[in-house]
Amino acid sequence: MLGQELKEKKSSGLFFKEIYTVDKSSKKRHGQYVKIADNSGDTLVKGRFDQDKKVGIWSYMGQENKPFLTFDYDQNKVIKLENKSFGRDSVQVKTGNSFKITTVDHPAIFLGFKNEIERVMRRELKPPPNIFNEAKAGRVMASFEITDKGKAQNFQIESSYDNSLNKSLEKSVGIFEDGWFPAAVNGVPVGSKMYMMFNFNFVMGTARPAKLTLLERSDLILIDMVYYSR
Repeated sequence: MLGQELKEKKSSGLFFKEIYTVDKSSKKRHGQYVKIADNSGDTLVKGRFDQDKKVGIWSYMGQENKPFLTFDYDQNKVIKLENKSFGRDSVQVKTGNSFKITTVDHPAIFLGFKNEIERVMRRELKPPPNIFNEAKAGRVMASFEITDKGKAQNFQIESSYDNSLNKSLEKSVGIFEDGWFPAAVNGVPVGSKMYMMFNFNFVMGTARPAKLTLLERSDLILIDMVYYSR
């Protein structure tokens, strides 16, 4: 009976494939779901859908197929987050039309496998030709809002070493509009600001790329874009 109602589907992404089942009558995802890395065959994400809605415990993996992040969609809470203090912190919280540094129960977090944003951005981002022609290194700081509903919006460039990068950055970051667990204050979800710093590096021969050292912040995602040439 179950086999007659559900149909297995497969789809491919940038460096992974998804395997899931679809309810034949509703055409919605229903049942077990798994995301697998193409190059290694490792499981990146596993969970379960109920008519296109994520339900139960989902595991987002880190190294060696061990859970990096475990999230309970029924109770809407983080169960585990590897090597992170998913607790009280101070971030910019939206109050009216502005943001104010506020102590939160927990900051916003992207519900994905370890370094998913960084890995996808490295493959998805297409800098304009002049950046490569001039082997032009530098940094770009971007910001966006995570709403109390877990949506990313209002993307903007805070500072940029080359404005020709801005359009491609904005397009790429739009991939991650969904999938966020919003920050909360006194148990109530709130809007908050998130930052991304892109560190563009061009390395000649066998030289090692320069490492950018920053204090760890729950509202900052650092993405190293390293390009090698002979």
